[in-house]
Amino acid sequence: MKDRIEELLNLRSFAALKEIVSKMNEVELARIFEELSLVQRVMLFRILPKTLAAETFVEMEPEDQELLIQGFSDNELKEV
Repeated sequence: MKDRIEELLNLRSFAALKEIVSKMNEVELARIFEELSLVQRVMLFRILPKTLAAETFVEMEPEDQELLIQGFSDNELKEV
């Protein structure tokens, strides 16, 4: 699944990506985030529905949360 997500991120196929990730659970997504680059993490996080994004963030390791936060704008930080 990670490879497919990376492929869609690289292709900027956001509609297809959103359809796939919205069916995943937060634990599975948190593990995938661990393997993505910072740019990919931020793009993927922005695609997630807000509730799923918040639940996924909680499931991430603290180091991964911190790395993701570095890529956020101030408005995005407020939402998280």
